Amino acid sequence: MPPTTLRIRLASRLLCALVVLCWAVSPTVGQEYTIGPHDVLGITVWGQADLSRDYGVDPDGFIPFPLIGRVKAAGSTPKELATQLTEMLGKDYLVNPQVIVAVKEYLSQKVQVLGAAEKPLVSKLARRRKRSPMGYKPTCTLGLTTCG
Repeated sequence: MPPTTLRIRLASRLLCALVVLCWAVSPTVGQEYTIGPHDVLGITVWGQADLSRDYGVDPDGFIPFPLIGRVKAAGSTPKELATQLTEMLGKDYLVNPQVIVAVKEYLSQKVQVLGAAEKPLVSKLARRRKRSPMGYKPTCTLGLTTCG
């Protein structure tokens, strides 16, 4: 390969990496992920196996939750949604409920790879997760491996 072609490929990969990192960087300290439509949430209600499962966020931002009906999830952080569910369940149904909300699939977040990449793409961040002490965070692997 001529040196010019090699430089172009290197520059396109660096540009690709930069774009992906700009869009998929984990929230900084003090910030928490905001739930969006199509995300998949793992909700655990301590001692209530029938309520503890994965819930998909509808396109309009709501989740169907047993006993209390549709609950607005989009626009909230997992911590805010857990507090809301705790209050709603404790009001009429359970005594001192303990609720944990974790994002399992980040389907509302998209990565855009533009520029001189071999395969420009728009892709959802899905099924590529990395465990960190703060929970699941999106990774850049998908964008970096598919943009060329």
